[in-house]
Amino acid sequence: MRALVLATCFAVASAAAEDLTIVSKLTRDGAPAGTSTNYLTNDHIRMSQAEGQEFLLDAASGNMTVIDSKKKEYYVITAQDLAAMTAKLQEQMKKMDEQMKNMPPQAREMMAKMMGGAGASLSVQKTGVARKIAGYSCESWTMKMGEMMSSEQCISSEVPIPTQAWTRYKELSESLASIGQSMGPMGKGIAEMQEKMKTMQGFPLFHSSSVKVMGKSSTNTSEVTEIRRGPIPASAFEVPAGFKRGDSPMKKMIQ
Repeated sequence: MRALVLATCFAVASAAAEDLTIVSKLTRDGAPAGTSTNYLTNDHIRMSQAEGQEFLLDAASGNMTVIDSKKKEYYVITAQDLAAMTAKLQEQMKKMDEQMKNMPPQAREMMAKMMGGAGASLSVQKTGVARKIAGYSCESWTMKMGEMMSSEQCISSEVPIPTQAWTRYKELSESLASIGQSMGPMGKGIAEMQEKMKTMQGFPLFHSSSVKVMGKSSTNTSEVTEIRRGPIPASAFEVPAGFKRGDSPMKKMIQ
């Protein structure tokens, strides 16, 4: 969900925007979970997570590279992979829809509400609360998708995001969303939520997301602590030496 939020919220900035290095502190269920450092230029993006996973985007090719620092492995997802995955899921969901028609109506409705589909509670609202984070002003928003997901963002329109790579990132997110829309009730909820989120324009300086599954909930937060402007070396967007390339999980799912 965080990727969806980021791709939908980023405002279009000047093409001449400087490279940005963005540092954030992370928590998981209230406990510190380390920091993440993200790099943004006009043609590359590198985003990191506390678990040691990193995400690279090459705006020229549109390829995504996912790095697992713990396993010292990486894999690449291409635009062709995304297209093939979408077609595969659509085929599978047609079969599943036929099977769900045999379920009792009450069971179908309950499943849709739990997963954020038709009939579920979907909301995106501005709270009216303003904050200042890392020297930038932001406004708080809340989101809810059914009983399963909820999120809070503090969105700033003051952060000058480089344009080209973010345009690519948004295109990529839309491709991933099209895959999500193939995934039954929850996919339809994701598509509706994405449409509602178009009113949120800016960069999320704070993000808190909660997911509840089978009575158990988990909450992750990310808050920007520093934004630095200035050139970022090309080496920041390279896979570390000695890492082994593996097959994309998406290709395995297609096969």
